[in-house]
Amino acid sequence: MGFRAFFGLFNYPIPPTSLLEDPGPRETIVPLNPLNVERLAVKKGDVLYGRPVMTGCPVTHVGVVVEEPDYLNGVIVWCIVGPMAARERGREIGHYHIIAYEGIVRHARQELQIGRRYFFFPRMCVLQSRHSGLVNALAKREDGMRVRVEGIWIA
Repeated sequence: MGFRAFFGLFNYPIPPTSLLEDPGPRETIVPLNPLNVERLAVKKGDVLYGRPVMTGCPVTHVGVVVEEPDYLNGVIVWCIVGPMAARERGREIGHYHIIAYEGIVRHARQELQIGRRYFFFPRMCVLQSRHSGLVNALAKREDGMRVRVEGIWIA
């Protein structure tokens, strides 16, 4: 159909004090039952898997938790990794809502603006599908533009 994306969303490099980087763009999620975050004692470093609802994605996502969870609200921030991690040590969280993606944009077809909806490609998307989301945070960095995208849909 000729539709293209405005940008690709890549992982964050970790600060210069570390040689590591996030394995993929960050995804902020809330399980359909937020009590499961506390019930499962989710912590930074855990490998979890589940399937997003209301975005149109048929694929089970596997992620490593990169920040301590918010037990009050049931919010988890993870980076998407490959399915092998779930086979080795993953725990199921069930269905969840995607709140936001965060990552680095190194090149965009036009200057990004807060409050606008754009088509983009997340780096770790198994389907290689174009996504759509509303940009609600931008910050210039040496390695590109740090971007937070909310209201995610597969487009």
